[in-house]
Amino acid sequence: MSRASNDIDVGGYIPCRLDKYLREALGFSRAETQRAWKAGRIELAGAEHVATIVMPEDEVRVDGEVVAPQPPTQYYVFHKPEGVVTANSDPNKPSLEPWMRELGSRVVHTGRLDRATTGLLLLTDDGDLVHVLLHPDFHVEKVYELTFERDVSDDELQTLVDGVELDDGPAAARSHRRLGPHSAEIVMTEGRNRIVRRMCKTTRLPLLHLHRSRFATLSLGELAAGELRALTDDEVEEIWTHVGGRDAVWHARAQALVNRAAFLDETGRTNAHLNAWVEAYKAVS
Repeated sequence: MSRASNDIDVGGYIPCRLDKYLREALGFSRAETQRAWKAGRIELAGAEHVATIVMPEDEVRVDGEVVAPQPPTQYYVFHKPEGVVTANSDPNKPSLEPWMRELGSRVVHTGRLDRATTGLLLLTDDGDLVHVLLHPDFHVEKVYELTFERDVSDDELQTLVDGVELDDGPAAARSHRRLGPHSAEIVMTEGRNRIVRRMCKTTRLPLLHLHRSRFATLSLGELAAGELRALTDDEVEEIWTHVGGRDAVWHARAQALVNRAAFLDETGRTNAHLNAWVEAYKAVS
């Protein structure tokens, strides 16, 4: 299909990169999309690379078959055991592969827990929800239970809330609550790599074990390590409400495209079809 079309679908499908499109259509990872692109298996009129933006009027084919993003249907809470790396597969270490294989290629893990950390992961095929839960602008709360090698004082715990300087910038917990002489609970709103462990190391708190008990509105309850359960429809709606609702996220994504179109204009890479979509969006927003 030609990329020249005035049929702009504002309010439904939002233009996205080809690699994201294929993630939501077929469950392709970025690496899989790159390989398929290099092998000539992907057809998209006018596309020069996998970062090409797929417009509503576009037709994407893989191996000659038309493909399109599928609506999300899978939402699971998973209790990650200790010793398992948060990856779909790993040649040398236990990974999420046994569980992810059961759920299908379109399901992804929302964020990461390091190998030694236990606790809650959300597994879902809802790319928009994954985006908003992980994006720092939405300040989604994550609750961690910390067990220490010795008694810790309230003043020591308060240093995590007061904040520390890490090699990639400042970090601070939103709050803390003592659970026992050797344990505490903290609330974080960002998820940089191993951030809680690095904060404890910087403040000389001897962390023995780290466990994530809650993520946004979700909690593990009685779910045992290595088990997963499907979210109810009410739970899915509750987490969407918690992050501002689907409409707010849709408009946030649309605004990102407005910014993207402006950047392309400024750098001499104007995308006329994207600009047409942006103008249609501005007319109704």
